[in-house]
Order: sequence, then C-alpha cells, then structure tokens
Amino acid sequence: MGSDIATLGINNNYSLSFLLANVGAEVERMLNWLQKRDEEQVGRSLARALDLLDRALALNISPGARRELFRLHEVICGQVYNPTLYNVAPETLSKYFLPFALFSRKHS
Repeated sequence: MGSDIATLGINNNYSLSFLLANVGAEVERMLNWLQKRDEEQVGRSLARALDLLDRALALNISPGARRELFRLHEVICGQVYNPTLYNVAPETLSKYFLPFALFSRKHS
C-alpha cells in the first residue's frame, strides 16, 4: 500500500518551499492531534510530514539546507517522542513553516 502523499500525487516535481509548506501543514495537524491526545492521528500526521520531508531531502539542495532539514526531522520527531530534547515550543515550530506557506501560496 502506498503512502497517502503518493496517492495525492505529490512528487519531487515540486519546489522546496512547496514541500516545506506541506510539511508545515502536516506538523500543524500533528500538533493539534497531540493536544487532543489522539495517538493514531498523531502517527498518521507524523508519517505524512516525514514522507514530505524525505521528498524535500531528495531535492538538489545545498549541504547547509540538507543539515537544516535533518535537524528539522529530529525536532519534529522530538515533539512526539521526546518533547524536552530540543525544547522547541509548538508555536515556534508553527512559525518556522509560515514563510514557506506564504511563499508557496504567492507563487502557485
């Protein structure tokens, strides 16, 4: 069975900003489900976010951007599995993704 993202037709023909905007949307869902303590939905949102992040990592990006995305991967997982590891507030994580969403929307 393919991932939800593959079913939606999201592929690597999209820009980094588009992919990160969608990672942000999934992270928002994940944070919402975390607050509601729905582990099943948290897992689904996390899986979709990480799938999109993997697609972003597959793009031809600079080493610095690649390092940032790997750290982002750790921070996102940390929100679920060890929230005190990086001590990143959910609001901070949400703010990180906002410019990507705005840019992607403006250039779509």
